[in-house]
Amino acid sequence: MTPDHVLALVGGAATRRQMREFGLTDRQISAAVAAGTVERVRHGVYALPFADPLAVARIAWRCEPTCVTAARRLGLPTSSQDDRLHMAVASDRSSARPNAWPPRPIVVHMSSAVPLRAPSAADVIDSTARCVSRMGQLEMVDAALDVGLMLEGDIGGLRLTPARTRRCLARHCDAQSQSLLETRTRFALRAAGLRVQPQVSIPGVGRVDFVIDGKVVVETDGRATHALSAAFDTDRRRDRAALIAGYPVMRFGYSDVMGDIDGVVQQVVAVVHAARTVNR
Repeated sequence: MTPDHVLALVGGAATRRQMREFGLTDRQISAAVAAGTVERVRHGVYALPFADPLAVARIAWRCEPTCVTAARRLGLPTSSQDDRLHMAVASDRSSARPNAWPPRPIVVHMSSAVPLRAPSAADVIDSTARCVSRMGQLEMVDAALDVGLMLEGDIGGLRLTPARTRRCLARHCDAQSQSLLETRTRFALRAAGLRVQPQVSIPGVGRVDFVIDGKVVVETDGRATHALSAAFDTDRRRDRAALIAGYPVMRFGYSDVMGDIDGVVQQVVAVVHAARTVNR
Protein backbone atom coordinates (compact mmCIF):
# COMPACT_ATOMS: atom_id res chain seq x y z
CA MET A 1 0.00 0.00 0.00
CA THR A 2 1.32 3.44 -0.91
CA PRO A 3 1.17 6.62 1.23
CA ASP A 4 -1.47 8.25 -0.99
CA HIS A 5 -3.66 5.13 -0.76
CA VAL A 6 -3.38 5.18 3.02
CA LEU A 7 -4.27 8.86 3.19
CA ALA A 8 -7.29 8.28 0.95
CA LEU A 9 -8.46 5.56 3.33
CA VAL A 10 -8.25 7.77 6.44
CA GLY A 11 -9.91 10.87 4.99
CA GLY A 12 -7.04 12.69 3.31
CA ALA A 13 -4.69 13.50 6.19
CA ALA A 14 -2.78 11.58 8.84
CA THR A 15 0.15 11.76 11.20
CA ARG A 16 3.37 9.90 10.52
CA ARG A 17 2.54 7.57 13.38
CA GLN A 18 -0.83 6.70 11.85
CA MET A 19 0.80 6.01 8.49
CA ARG A 20 3.38 3.75 10.12
CA GLU A 21 0.52 1.73 11.64
CA PHE A 22 -0.44 0.81 8.08
CA GLY A 23 3.05 -0.60 7.56
CA LEU A 24 4.57 2.37 5.72
CA THR A 25 8.20 3.30 6.27
CA ASP A 26 9.69 6.77 6.60
CA ARG A 27 11.46 6.20 3.30
CA GLN A 28 8.16 5.51 1.51
CA ILE A 29 6.59 8.62 2.99
CA SER A 30 9.55 10.81 2.03
CA ALA A 31 9.52 9.39 -1.50
CA ALA A 32 5.81 10.20 -1.86
CA VAL A 33 6.46 13.79 -0.71
CA ALA A 34 9.30 14.12 -3.22
CA ALA A 35 7.06 12.76 -5.99
CA GLY A 36 4.29 15.23 -5.14
CA THR A 37 1.62 12.61 -4.46
CA VAL A 38 1.65 13.55 -0.77
CA GLU A 39 2.20 16.92 0.92
CA ARG A 40 3.95 17.56 4.22
CA VAL A 41 1.57 19.88 6.10
CA ARG A 42 3.84 20.32 9.10
CA HIS A 43 6.29 18.21 11.06
CA GLY A 44 4.84 14.72 11.34
CA VAL A 45 1.60 15.42 9.43
CA TYR A 46 0.87 14.57 5.78
CA ALA A 47 -2.06 15.06 3.43
CA LEU A 48 -3.21 14.49 -0.11
CA PRO A 49 -2.75 17.57 -2.34
CA PHE A 50 -6.51 18.07 -2.71
CA ALA A 51 -7.61 16.92 0.74
CA ASP A 52 -10.47 18.68 2.51
CA PRO A 53 -8.85 21.63 4.35
CA LEU A 54 -11.07 20.96 7.36
CA ALA A 55 -9.90 17.35 7.59
CA VAL A 56 -6.28 18.52 7.32
CA ALA A 57 -6.76 21.14 10.04
CA ARG A 58 -8.29 18.58 12.38
CA ILE A 59 -5.27 16.29 12.12
CA ALA A 60 -2.53 18.90 11.87
CA TRP A 61 -3.62 21.23 14.67
CA ARG A 62 -6.04 19.13 16.70
CA CYS A 63 -8.96 21.50 16.29
CA GLU A 64 -12.65 21.12 15.50
CA PRO A 65 -15.01 23.07 13.20
CA THR A 66 -17.03 25.78 14.89
CA CYS A 67 -18.87 29.03 14.11
CA VAL A 68 -19.84 29.50 10.43
CA THR A 69 -17.79 26.46 9.36
CA ALA A 70 -19.75 24.15 11.66
CA ALA A 71 -23.01 25.88 10.71
CA ARG A 72 -22.44 25.15 7.03
CA ARG A 73 -21.55 21.55 7.85
CA LEU A 74 -24.94 21.26 9.60
CA GLY A 75 -26.68 22.67 6.55
CA LEU A 76 -27.67 25.91 8.29
CA PRO A 77 -27.89 28.88 5.92
CA THR A 78 -25.60 31.80 6.53
CA SER A 79 -25.31 35.04 4.61
CA SER A 80 -21.75 35.49 5.88
CA GLN A 81 -19.24 35.88 3.05
CA ASP A 82 -16.42 34.62 5.27
CA ASP A 83 -15.09 31.46 3.62
CA ARG A 84 -12.22 30.95 6.06
CA LEU A 85 -12.14 27.92 8.32
CA HIS A 86 -13.34 28.72 11.83
CA MET A 87 -11.85 26.11 14.16
CA ALA A 88 -12.14 25.54 17.90
CA VAL A 89 -8.93 25.00 19.82
CA ALA A 90 -8.81 23.72 23.40
CA SER A 91 -8.75 26.68 25.79
CA ASP A 92 -5.77 25.24 27.67
CA ARG A 93 -3.64 24.96 24.50
CA SER A 94 -0.31 26.76 24.73
CA SER A 95 0.51 28.97 21.77
CA ALA A 96 4.22 28.87 22.64
CA ARG A 97 4.79 25.33 21.40
CA PRO A 98 6.07 24.99 17.82
CA ASN A 99 3.35 24.05 15.31
CA ALA A 100 0.73 24.07 18.07
CA TRP A 101 -1.34 26.91 16.66
CA PRO A 102 -3.33 26.86 13.40
CA PRO A 103 -1.88 29.26 10.82
CA ARG A 104 -3.67 32.06 9.09
CA PRO A 105 -6.18 32.28 7.51
CA ILE A 106 -7.79 29.80 9.96
CA VAL A 107 -9.88 31.72 12.51
CA VAL A 108 -9.21 30.33 15.98
CA HIS A 109 -11.95 30.07 18.62
CA MET A 110 -10.81 29.09 22.10
CA SER A 111 -13.18 26.49 23.53
CA SER A 112 -13.44 24.22 26.54
CA ALA A 113 -15.58 21.85 24.42
CA VAL A 114 -12.72 20.49 22.30
CA PRO A 115 -12.42 17.60 21.39
CA LEU A 116 -16.25 17.38 21.25
CA ARG A 117 -17.11 16.50 17.63
CA ALA A 118 -20.91 16.54 17.69
CA PRO A 119 -22.08 19.92 19.01
CA SER A 120 -25.80 20.67 18.91
CA ALA A 121 -27.23 23.23 16.48
CA ALA A 122 -27.76 25.58 19.44
CA ASP A 123 -24.08 25.24 20.40
CA VAL A 124 -23.00 25.95 16.83
CA ILE A 125 -25.21 29.04 16.55
CA ASP A 126 -23.95 30.22 19.94
CA SER A 127 -20.37 29.90 18.73
CA THR A 128 -21.06 32.38 15.91
CA ALA A 129 -21.75 35.21 18.35
CA ARG A 130 -18.47 37.08 17.79
CA CYS A 131 -18.27 36.57 14.03
CA VAL A 132 -21.85 36.89 12.77
CA SER A 133 -24.39 39.70 13.03
CA ARG A 134 -27.57 39.41 15.06
CA MET A 135 -29.47 38.97 11.81
CA GLY A 136 -27.06 36.23 10.76
CA GLN A 137 -27.79 34.34 13.97
CA LEU A 138 -31.53 34.82 13.49
CA GLU A 139 -31.25 33.28 10.00
CA MET A 140 -29.61 30.20 11.47
CA VAL A 141 -32.05 29.96 14.40
CA ASP A 142 -35.03 30.05 12.03
CA ALA A 143 -33.50 27.34 9.85
CA ALA A 144 -32.68 25.14 12.86
CA LEU A 145 -36.20 25.52 14.22
CA ASP A 146 -37.70 24.72 10.82
CA VAL A 147 -35.94 21.35 10.52
CA GLY A 148 -36.17 20.46 14.20
CA LEU A 149 -32.49 20.84 15.09
CA MET A 150 -33.36 23.06 18.06
CA LEU A 151 -36.31 24.34 20.06
CA GLU A 152 -37.17 27.95 20.89
CA GLY A 153 -36.42 27.20 24.53
CA ASP A 154 -32.79 26.46 23.59
CA ILE A 155 -32.19 30.14 22.86
CA GLY A 156 -32.21 30.98 26.56
CA GLY A 157 -29.35 28.54 27.13
CA LEU A 158 -26.91 30.21 24.75
CA ARG A 159 -23.81 31.21 26.74
CA LEU A 160 -21.62 33.13 24.29
CA THR A 161 -24.44 35.15 22.73
CA PRO A 162 -25.09 38.44 24.60
CA ALA A 163 -28.32 38.66 26.62
CA ARG A 164 -29.68 41.44 24.41
CA THR A 165 -29.19 39.32 21.31
CA ARG A 166 -30.75 36.28 22.99
CA ARG A 167 -33.86 38.34 23.76
CA CYS A 168 -33.98 39.54 20.16
CA LEU A 169 -33.66 35.98 18.82
CA ALA A 170 -36.39 34.70 21.14
CA ARG A 171 -38.72 37.54 20.19
CA HIS A 172 -38.23 37.43 16.43
CA CYS A 173 -37.51 33.79 15.56
CA ASP A 174 -40.06 31.87 13.50
CA ALA A 175 -40.02 28.14 12.78
CA GLN A 176 -42.16 28.74 9.67
CA SER A 177 -39.36 30.54 7.84
CA GLN A 178 -38.25 28.62 4.77
CA SER A 179 -35.12 30.60 3.88
CA LEU A 180 -32.80 33.35 5.04
CA LEU A 181 -34.55 35.63 2.52
CA GLU A 182 -37.83 35.10 4.35
CA THR A 183 -36.17 35.73 7.71
CA ARG A 184 -34.64 39.02 6.59
CA THR A 185 -37.80 40.19 4.86
CA ARG A 186 -40.08 39.31 7.78
CA PHE A 187 -37.84 41.07 10.28
CA ALA A 188 -37.49 44.23 8.18
CA LEU A 189 -41.20 44.52 7.38
CA ARG A 190 -42.20 44.08 11.02
CA ALA A 191 -39.58 46.62 12.08
CA ALA A 192 -41.34 49.06 9.72
CA GLY A 193 -44.57 48.60 11.67
CA LEU A 194 -46.35 46.37 9.17
CA ARG A 195 -48.50 43.39 10.16
CA VAL A 196 -46.76 40.38 8.66
CA GLN A 197 -48.41 36.96 8.41
CA PRO A 198 -45.93 34.30 7.23
CA GLN A 199 -46.78 31.15 5.28
CA VAL A 200 -50.44 31.92 4.56
CA SER A 201 -52.62 29.59 2.49
CA ILE A 202 -54.89 31.42 0.03
CA PRO A 203 -57.65 29.41 -1.69
CA GLY A 204 -56.88 28.92 -5.35
CA VAL A 205 -53.33 30.19 -4.89
CA GLY A 206 -51.68 27.98 -2.30
CA ARG A 207 -49.17 28.93 0.34
CA VAL A 208 -47.47 32.32 0.00
CA ASP A 209 -44.48 33.64 1.91
CA PHE A 210 -46.23 36.63 3.49
CA VAL A 211 -49.50 38.52 3.57
CA ILE A 212 -48.90 42.11 4.64
CA ASP A 213 -51.64 43.93 6.56
CA GLY A 214 -54.10 41.43 5.11
CA LYS A 215 -53.87 43.19 1.75
CA VAL A 216 -50.64 42.48 -0.15
CA VAL A 217 -48.77 39.25 -0.89
CA VAL A 218 -44.97 39.34 -0.71
CA GLU A 219 -42.92 36.49 -2.17
CA THR A 220 -39.14 36.03 -1.90
CA ASP A 221 -37.49 34.05 -4.67
CA GLY A 222 -34.17 32.26 -4.18
CA ARG A 223 -31.56 32.21 -6.93
CA ALA A 224 -31.83 28.60 -8.02
CA THR A 225 -35.39 27.31 -7.71
CA HIS A 226 -37.18 30.25 -9.25
CA ALA A 227 -34.76 30.48 -12.16
CA LEU A 228 -36.18 27.21 -13.52
CA SER A 229 -38.64 27.65 -16.37
CA ALA A 230 -41.34 25.51 -14.74
CA ALA A 231 -41.07 27.39 -11.44
CA PHE A 232 -41.16 30.72 -13.27
CA ASP A 233 -44.39 29.78 -15.06
CA THR A 234 -45.97 28.43 -11.86
CA ASP A 235 -45.14 31.64 -10.01
CA ARG A 236 -46.86 33.75 -12.68
CA ARG A 237 -49.98 31.60 -12.61
CA ARG A 238 -50.11 31.91 -8.83
CA ASP A 239 -49.60 35.67 -9.04
CA ARG A 240 -52.57 36.01 -11.40
CA ALA A 241 -54.71 33.83 -9.13
CA ALA A 242 -53.75 35.95 -6.12
CA LEU A 243 -54.65 39.14 -7.97
CA ILE A 244 -58.06 37.72 -8.87
CA ALA A 245 -58.53 36.88 -5.17
CA GLY A 246 -57.81 40.52 -4.34
CA TYR A 247 -54.15 40.32 -3.36
CA PRO A 248 -51.59 42.23 -5.41
CA VAL A 249 -48.31 40.30 -5.42
CA MET A 250 -44.85 41.78 -4.89
CA ARG A 251 -42.03 39.43 -5.78
CA PHE A 252 -38.44 40.06 -4.65
CA GLY A 253 -35.27 38.18 -5.58
CA TYR A 254 -32.06 37.41 -3.77
CA SER A 255 -30.30 40.61 -4.82
CA ASP A 256 -33.29 42.71 -3.71
CA VAL A 257 -33.39 41.27 -0.20
CA MET A 258 -29.66 40.91 0.37
CA GLY A 259 -28.61 44.07 -1.44
CA ASP A 260 -31.36 46.59 -0.70
CA ILE A 261 -33.72 45.47 2.05
CA ASP A 262 -34.57 49.12 2.81
CA GLY A 263 -35.75 49.53 -0.78
CA VAL A 264 -37.87 46.38 -0.41
CA VAL A 265 -39.52 47.81 2.69
CA GLN A 266 -40.18 51.18 1.06
CA GLN A 267 -41.83 49.55 -1.94
CA VAL A 268 -44.01 47.28 0.19
CA VAL A 269 -45.08 50.19 2.39
CA ALA A 270 -46.04 52.19 -0.71
CA VAL A 271 -48.17 49.35 -2.13
CA VAL A 272 -49.84 48.66 1.24
CA HIS A 273 -50.74 52.33 1.57
CA ALA A 274 -52.13 52.33 -1.95
CA ALA A 275 -54.21 49.21 -1.18
CA ARG A 276 -55.59 50.88 1.93
CA THR A 277 -56.63 53.90 -0.10
CA VAL A 278 -58.40 51.78 -2.73
CA ASN A 279 -60.27 49.81 -0.06
CA ARG A 280 -61.62 52.84 1.77
